[in-house]
Amino acid sequence: MYSYDMEITFGNLNSQISDFKSLVDYCYKMYNRSSAFSKNKKEISKLEITEFNTIKLTLISSVKLKYPLKALHLLSTLLIKNATDQELKDILYGKTVLRLLNYTEKSL
Repeated sequence: MYSYDMEITFGNLNSQISDFKSLVDYCYKMYNRSSAFSKNKKEISKLEITEFNTIKLTLISSVKLKYPLKALHLLSTLLIKNATDQELKDILYGKTVLRLLNYTEKSL
């Protein structure tokens, strides 16, 4: 098992993530439900919206990930599908939904 402590933000750096707290929480829960049945089981064990307009999360994966942000593709998809048109305009920068600012990897 591997743990990834990640700091991400929306594609649009000007959007206030705290304004989308309920959307992020809903999509995070849906991500965990869906990922539990995938070939490479993953789980977001901790998610926090910070005062610095970022999302800190801990991703647990059953295999080592070469590109941890790609493991959040489902989260990006869920955000797009569940956001209103206005929320989408505020979240997206071009086609970018999430940006990875930094991460650390740990073997469990």
